[in-house]
Amino acid sequence: MPFLDIPHRSLRMFYVINSSFSPDAYLSEKEPESEPLDPAKPNIVFIHAGLSSSAEFSAQFNDKRLSGSFNLIALDARVCGRTEGAPREVHVLEAKDFMDVYARRGLRSNDLKRAPDTMKAICYDWLPAAKVNKEGKGDGSGTIPDEVLRILGEYYFGGLAREAERREIFAKAFQKRYGTGKDSNDIDTAIGFLKRDPIPAELLASVRQPVLILQGGDDTIVSPREAAEEWQRYFTNAKGGADLRVIAGAPHLLAFTDFGVTK
Repeated sequence: MPFLDIPHRSLRMFYVINSSFSPDAYLSEKEPESEPLDPAKPNIVFIHAGLSSSAEFSAQFNDKRLSGSFNLIALDARVCGRTEGAPREVHVLEAKDFMDVYARRGLRSNDLKRAPDTMKAICYDWLPAAKVNKEGKGDGSGTIPDEVLRILGEYYFGGLAREAERREIFAKAFQKRYGTGKDSNDIDTAIGFLKRDPIPAELLASVRQPVLILQGGDDTIVSPREAAEEWQRYFTNAKGGADLRVIAGAPHLLAFTDFGVTK
C-alpha cells in the first residue's frame, strides 16, 4: 500500500510511483498501486496545487511517452488527498515532509512567493462560509454549501464551459475530503500556505538549470501574469534565462485542464 508513516512528523503520507490512474481518480476509492523505481531512468516529481491531490496528474501518469522515459513520482501533501497528518497553523507542500519520503524510498534530494494579496482575500472570504455547518454550527453536518464549492471550482478551473465536468468532479471530491462529517482542522491547515514566507530572491537566483514557467491566461487570481513575470525576473541565472509562456484561455490548474499543452 503506497503510504509511508513518519511518526516524528505526525504524518501518514500517501505517494505514488510509476502508477496508473483510473479516469475517475479524484473520486475513486481504489488506491493506485506503485511500481518500483527504475534506476536507469531520471525522475520527475509532481507537486500538486493547494487543496488538490496527486490525482491532479492522472493524465501525466497515464501518458506512455512520459512513463516510458521517466520515473513518475507524486505525493499528497498533509491533509490533502489521502495523506493524514496532525493539523498545523502554517502548512504548504512542506519540503521536509517530502524529503522524508524521498530519503526513505532511496531518492536523492537533488533529484528533485508568497500568495498575492488578492488570493488571500478571496480564500478568507470563502473560508467562513465553508465552515457554517462545522463545530456545532448550522446543521452540524460539516457539509460545505454548494455556493462555496462553485466558487472553489471557478477558483481552480475558471468559468470556462469546457471545464464544467471537472468543476463538478472537483466539488464532489472537495466535499468528500473537507466537508460532510469533517471538522475545520483539515481545511484550516490546508490553506495555511497563504501564511508562508516568500521564496528568497537569492535562492531563485541560485538556480542554474533551464526554467520554464507556464501561466494560464485566464488565471487572474492564483498565479496572475504579473506574478509569473516577477518569478521570471528572479531566475537571473537560469540557463538561457527563464522562459515564460502564457497559455491563452487556460485557467490555473494547467497540468490538469490543459494536459495537451503542458505535456
